[in-house]
Amino acid sequence: MSSHVPPHRVGVTELSDADFLTHADLLQQHLLDAQSRLEESEITGTAGGVVWVTLSALGEPRVVHIDPSAVDPDDIDGLEVLVLQALQHATEQVRRNSQNIMGPVSDFFQRLQ
Repeated sequence: MSSHVPPHRVGVTELSDADFLTHADLLQQHLLDAQSRLEESEITGTAGGVVWVTLSALGEPRVVHIDPSAVDPDDIDGLEVLVLQALQHATEQVRRNSQNIMGPVSDFFQRLQ
């Protein structure tokens, strides 16, 4: 009795073992490259030109800078709003950056369907 292993299916395309392994190696390389780029990247958001927040590309806070001109002891609420806006801006930039970096991986999976 011989055991027959069917070819790997990717969507409606059949791949040989060698092609399947090549695709798997490419995917692994894309993932490693994306992870490395994300770990190395920093994204800065700003608000009012006086508050900056820097996050890692994974969304971890790294630096907050507040221009002294933004500090008004009588308007702490306004400063808090600026910090929040800078953080929101940086977070949006992180999301976009992640989409750009992970795009090739997503495209790879789309081609497999």
